[in-house]
Amino acid sequence: TLCRHKPYLLLQNTDFEKFGPAEVERYFARSMFWGVYPSMFSVDASTHPYWTEPRWYDRDRASFKKYIPAVKKLSAAGWDPITLARSDDPAVWVERFGSLLTVMNGSAAPVSATVEYEIGKTWHLPAAGSIEVIDIVRGKAIAEVKTALSIRFPVALEPGEARALEFRLRK
Repeated sequence: TLCRHKPYLLLQNTDFEKFGPAEVERYFARSMFWGVYPSMFSVDASTHPYWTEPRWYDRDRASFKKYIPAVKKLSAAGWDPITLARSDDPAVWVERFGSLLTVMNGSAAPVSATVEYEIGKTWHLPAAGSIEVIDIVRGKAIAEVKTALSIRFPVALEPGEARALEFRLRK
């Protein structure tokens, strides 16, 4: 809450030989959910930094390319403590960044849920048309709903999966 629209950065101190691609992907997805830039340092917060080892940052390059554009967009929008959104399944967490949302499956099982978002409190909407729900990371629409002050849309998430969502008005 203290951060609200201020930037915040994590610093990952771990053994990057053991912290492989699956762990990096999970770390980046969670960082994106919270709208926080991921960062890497070293096993002891002092020596042998991550960025001195091409075998580590080259291995993880795909995760940087996949998640950093979304984190940048979320961070620029700024986290809002009042989400105006909720999931019908408590395993699906929701955060809001301006008019963007992030959702994450906090459980160890796949889940399908419906998210309700009071979008009319962040947008001035026309009476007619529809809203496309876009997964920012994948660049694909996951749903299209009629324009309303409050919209409902489905999300399906694998265990630990996170998505950043953008809303586009269609006429």
